[in-house]
Amino acid sequence: MLATVRNAPYFAWTLQSGPGQYHGFLWFYFVNEQLLRFLDLRYPHDYNTVPRLYFWLLHFLWLFPCVCICPAVLKLSLNQ
Repeated sequence: MLATVRNAPYFAWTLQSGPGQYHGFLWFYFVNEQLLRFLDLRYPHDYNTVPRLYFWLLHFLWLFPCVCICPAVLKLSLNQ
């Protein structure tokens, strides 16, 4: 919250990003670094991307231990 207060504007309602444009901390962190990076529209374009299928498969692989344990924990909690 402190970073947002000290770096106005507090939020910009645009998806346009380019050189010399500043929209504030919240826009930079949530829109530019999260949403526009996912959509491959982030500025500056300084990263490599993977196809969306690989993105979701890698997320599933990362969550795999939890995916295996959660049904067992749910079954145990319902039996009590």
